[in-house]
Amino acid sequence: MTAAFYTQQAGRARALLGQRFGHDGIVLVQRTTTPGENEWDDPIVTTTRTTLKAVQRGVETELVGQRATTGGPLILAGAKHVTAVPPDVAWTVTDTIEIDGKSYSILKAEPVGDPAAPAFVKFLVQA
Repeated sequence: MTAAFYTQQAGRARALLGQRFGHDGIVLVQRTTTPGENEWDDPIVTTTRTTLKAVQRGVETELVGQRATTGGPLILAGAKHVTAVPPDVAWTVTDTIEIDGKSYSILKAEPVGDPAAPAFVKFLVQA
């Protein structure tokens, strides 16, 4: 597939997830910690919140009890799939996703489409 095709698909995903089906209460939460000014000072934690253009749904029953990744945690019944327009900020699996104020850990994140410019990102999250 060409880069133009993936760019077109990313535009469609933004339109569908952002305008038609998007859920306003899905937020990517990133925390960074920097050392205090002196070694005896508490570290400084900075939290950045980015609202995602996304939809969420529960996981399929077949996934419950399976591992999200090799050697990773088991998927529980309360886990969710979050499909989102790629955020404008770099994300990692150490970030969290809030859905309607409830915090979920990211178990797995898969960009879909061209890795350099994915059309959307599929997150597997659980509380």
